[in-house]
Amino acid sequence: VAVLAVAYWVAWVRRSIWDQAPWVRFAYAVLLLSGFAILLLLSPPFVFLQFSLYAQVFFCLPQRWAIVGGLSIGGILAVDTLVDAGGDLEAAAAEMVLEVASAAAFTMLSAWIGAIIEQSAERQALLQQLAATRAELAAAEREAGTLEERGRLSREIHDTLAQGFASVVTHLEAADAVLDADPGRAREHLQAAEVVARDSLDEARGLVWALRP
Repeated sequence: VAVLAVAYWVAWVRRSIWDQAPWVRFAYAVLLLSGFAILLLLSPPFVFLQFSLYAQVFFCLPQRWAIVGGLSIGGILAVDTLVDAGGDLEAAAAEMVLEVASAAAFTMLSAWIGAIIEQSAERQALLQQLAATRAELAAAEREAGTLEERGRLSREIHDTLAQGFASVVTHLEAADAVLDADPGRAREHLQAAEVVARDSLDEARGLVWALRP
């Protein structure tokens, strides 16, 4: 009992049996079943330990091996019944069949619960994967929106401000070219440059206003 208690404390309380290597989990299951067999041979009331064994076996072993372990509990119970009957197979047959059938029923129940747990774990992993995919999709959409907005801004700047500045430069160059020969013509170019500059300033203000959060 002390050995099984220490093994249980190490495997389930101090650390998770899930985190251990497969051979450690198999060793724990073998120790568990062997200790149960010994206790059962020493004192029949230890038969009640079987109710805690099924869950432990199915938690620490893959389902295929857990089924073998669960049926092994039935075999241990059947052998103990035969030993208690003094080796009289005919006298112990009915109880042995009952013990094996009971172990099979518990094994099927444990396998069903294990399947539910495995399905829940798979569903949880799927939900986590879905959440990660949604996060990646949202990041991609944000990046695509940012790129699209940058493209729109570059087009608007090119179609409004850049062309306005080019027109201002053109008018200033034209005014400079005729400044000495025709001051009136130069003044017209300066006035036109001023109008274009004011229009471009309005466009810039409108663009900045549109970019506010």
